Amino acid sequence: MDNRQAQLRAAKRRQRQRERETGLGLYQIRLPMQALQKLKKGMSNEKFITRLQRFIATEVLTASDFPQLKLLCWNRQDDYITRADAFALYEGNWRFINENAIDDREKELITALSVEFGKGVINV
Repeated sequence: MDNRQAQLRAAKRRQRQRERETGLGLYQIRLPMQALQKLKKGMSNEKFITRLQRFIATEVLTASDFPQLKLLCWNRQDDYITRADAFALYEGNWRFINENAIDDREKELITALSVEFGKGVINV
């Protein structure tokens, strides 16, 4: 590797470190070309970015925000879980749930998930 390549790699490493320090990260995905073009266009609009972030916050839950869900996620490496996976965990592991310990916020989540994925029912 010549000196110029080493300089470029070091500069790129520093850039990624600065981005991480400001809370930014890079995640590459493959999308159908039409969806990719729409996403590129949307990312130039502040309102679109805000709505996308809101969508992600709604669709991907932070397990530790919900005590019983957090207990069900004991063997997972990260703290994030999709709504569909959360419903499957609640439904498949209800026997481990302490129903008396479910707070109002988690009850609302369970009700919403059961409506969205279970037609209003959790099969336990």
